[in-house]
Amino acid sequence: MSDGERADQIRTVSMVSAMFRLLSDGPKEEPTEASVEQRARFYRTLPGILFPEDWALLSVEDKAKRLDKLDELGLKVMAEEEEEEPSWDEIMYQDLYCFLKNSRDIERTKITPCIKNVKRRMKNGTYDHNLAPKLWLYVVKDAVKAYLKEGRSATDRHSAARAGFTPSLQLRLAEQLADEYRDEIQLREKIDE
Repeated sequence: MSDGERADQIRTVSMVSAMFRLLSDGPKEEPTEASVEQRARFYRTLPGILFPEDWALLSVEDKAKRLDKLDELGLKVMAEEEEEEPSWDEIMYQDLYCFLKNSRDIERTKITPCIKNVKRRMKNGTYDHNLAPKLWLYVVKDAVKAYLKEGRSATDRHSAARAGFTPSLQLRLAEQLADEYRDEIQLREKIDE
């Protein structure tokens, strides 16, 4: 079972338990033994959820408080996950970044020459990090072209991907590459010393 499926199960049980509490006991009434035990049965269906050995000895109020906390935790996970859904721009950014970093052709023909250029400029003392994103923007634009060329269908090649790779996204990726490779080059120089 994947983490996503497990999280879905926890959310579902939490929602069912919370709804059962509202429907059986009402929002202001004291919980009954029968409703608390039914809610506990809901949670016992989840693998990995264990109840304490002295569960039967706890008061109904204590059991209800613990189950309420489980409900709250499960519903909180659901609310956090809904908030963290990435935007289309972020998805396209990550997709292009992964494509660029995993493409041998781009690494061989574009990234390696840029690294050599940056190393040479650092060695000569002419490297300006403010101008570096412009250099890496050429790499990013070539990666976009390769990504579009490698599209799975005509729709991918001509509309969806092109619309997703905005100039601001490309510049942001170029800035990230400039920072990453500058740091990597500086680290390697320190190691080699």
